[in-house]
Amino acid sequence: MSDLNVLPTNGEPGVRCRSLRCKGMYLNYGLAPADRVTGDGHFWCAKNQKVYGPDDQIVGDLPCRDSSRTCYET
Repeated sequence: MSDLNVLPTNGEPGVRCRSLRCKGMYLNYGLAPADRVTGDGHFWCAKNQKVYGPDDQIVGDLPCRDSSRTCYET
């Protein structure tokens, strides 16, 4: 498994994979910019509904910005 704190291979945070999901996506939908967002920080992959992707690596905000992952989709 990969380290949760590792940036994508190019060193720059990119665009998140379209399959990355988190509770905050549903709880914060439609909030005004000034409203406080909520979420527990737990992520899962929409492709397999697990905390690791189809490539057997952990999912999360930074790991799922790595376009070199075989399961990554823009």
